[in-house]
Amino acid sequence: MRTTPALLGLFSLVTLWAHDLAAETPLVPATAAWYPKRHCTFCDAIAAVRRQIWHHQVSFLSRCPRDSIKIPRQPWERAANALAYAAWFNKV
Repeated sequence: MRTTPALLGLFSLVTLWAHDLAAETPLVPATAAWYPKRHCTFCDAIAAVRRQIWHHQVSFLSRCPRDSIKIPRQPWERAANALAYAAWFNKV
C-alpha cells in the first residue's frame, strides 16, 4: 500500500532535481548508433542525479593527498557515466 506513493515521491524528487540540474547545465541525452535520441528521458534524468550525488560524496569524503590515487578525468567520467546508466538498463 505504501509502494506506489513512495515511488511517486521518488520519481517526483528525481524529476525536480534533474530540472534544477538542467537549469545550470543542459542535460545531454544518451545516444547509441541504433537509438539516436533527441529528448531527455527519465533514464537520463536519474543518471544525472546519480552523477551529482556521487560527485558530492567523492568531494566530501576526500582523503589526505597521501592516501589518494589520482585518476584522470576522462576515464573517471566514462566510468561514472557507465555506472549511472547501468542500474537502469539492468531493470529494463
